Order: sequence, then C-alpha cells, then structure tokens
Amino acid sequence: MARRCTYLPLGLFVLFFSTLICLAQSTGQAILIEANFYPCYADCPVIPLPNFYEYCFREDSKFIIAEHQSWAIGVRKLASLQGRTFPVRYDDGHVWVRLPSGWEMKLNQEYHEASFRDKNCRDAAQMRSFEHGYTRPGPVPGEPAEPVMHGKLVYGWTICSRYLNEHLVELDGLLSCTVWDLKGDIRQKGAYRQVDLSNSPSKSTAWNETTDGVFRVLHLRDGRTLKLSEFTQESPLPSIENLTQR
Repeated sequence: MARRCTYLPLGLFVLFFSTLICLAQSTGQAILIEANFYPCYADCPVIPLPNFYEYCFREDSKFIIAEHQSWAIGVRKLASLQGRTFPVRYDDGHVWVRLPSGWEMKLNQEYHEASFRDKNCRDAAQMRSFEHGYTRPGPVPGEPAEPVMHGKLVYGWTICSRYLNEHLVELDGLLSCTVWDLKGDIRQKGAYRQVDLSNSPSKSTAWNETTDGVFRVLHLRDGRTLKLSEFTQESPLPSIENLTQR
C-alpha cells in the first residue's frame, strides 16, 4: 500500500499536466482540401528528396495550414486522400491527423505563404504568415512600421511620429500613430502616449479594441505599450504628411 501511495502524486501530476495540454488543443473533423509537395529549401538531407508536403484542411469555417517532411510515416497516404474527412486535434503549432488505418500523424502548422490552388487555402496561409510577422500586406510600408502584438501573434502594424499641433509645435510625450490591420487597411490615426502597464491587471490584453473600432492600446513587439491619449478625443489630428518622423 505504501508503494502505491508513493506513485500516486506522480500519477496525479501526469494527469494534471495532460489535462492542461488537452485544454490548449482544439478537436474536430477536418476535410483535406488540398495537398502537394515542394523541394527542400532548408535542413536538406544528403539524399535528394521532395522534402516537404503541405496541406490545407477545413474545419467548419476555419482553414488550417500544415506541412511535414516526406520521410514521416503516412505522409504519402495522407496526401492521396484529398477530399476525405479526418479526426484532427490542433494547437497553434501542430496538427494531429488520424488516418483511416488508425495511425496519427503529427504535422507542423506552417506560417509562410504556401502556393495552394484553392483561393481560401492561399488566403489562410497568407493570413497566418501575416500573424507570425513572416510577411506583411503590400499597403503596409517596411521599416519603420512596427508589429502590434496580440499575445505572440502580430495583429497589425504602426508607424509613430512626433506629435505636432496645428502650429507645428511638438507636444511633449505624444506620438502620432497610424495603425494598419492584418489586411493592410488603415484602421486608426491618433495621438498615443507611452505607458507602463507592468502592474496593470490588463497587461495580458495585448490588443484592446472597443466596439466602436478605436484601438486604444498598442502593444509593440519591442515591449513598449502605447495608449490612446484623451487629447485625441477632443482635438483633430494634423495631416500625417506634415509630421516629422522620429
């Protein structure tokens, strides 16, 4: 009996840890819309192989983009079953697909823009690429545009300049920011002030967008937090073209 009690805490720990993993994953039935392979571009083996297979699944209205190297067991079988529905579970990094044989394949969720024939698959791959900061939509300029974060994902981009009033006088501590969303549309132009939210209970809320569509808090990838100034609510902004870049 004492031996059983010795293993009980370890068993409870394993059960608790497994439960946390399950809670972080989503499960469902997904249709394999498209599968293809492309040549190796990194981490290539000595023997030349078509190294990577890429997949596009649809679970209800959600499109899931995944890939795996060609030496994984079951890859060719899965790629030949386009149009079939599979039990899947997934998190932000991986997808587990159960084949008709019962074998479960582990795929990597991909974040680059894949060359699918299906437009919905291409759009989903592109959006995931945007979210991970691998690429950005055409209307968004390169540097100095900075990613605005939602947790670990990119949720938009912003360029901030020194804020000048209508007399071109700089207002201390204020920045004039233009914010683009993931589609490349300008969603906000406003005066922001850098704030410290280290002791705020809302620190985990990376993107705070109210129902009126105003982005009140911007969390930048470099760790800075910008908050929309109340000054903006009462005073119109000068033209963004008249602002001096930082």
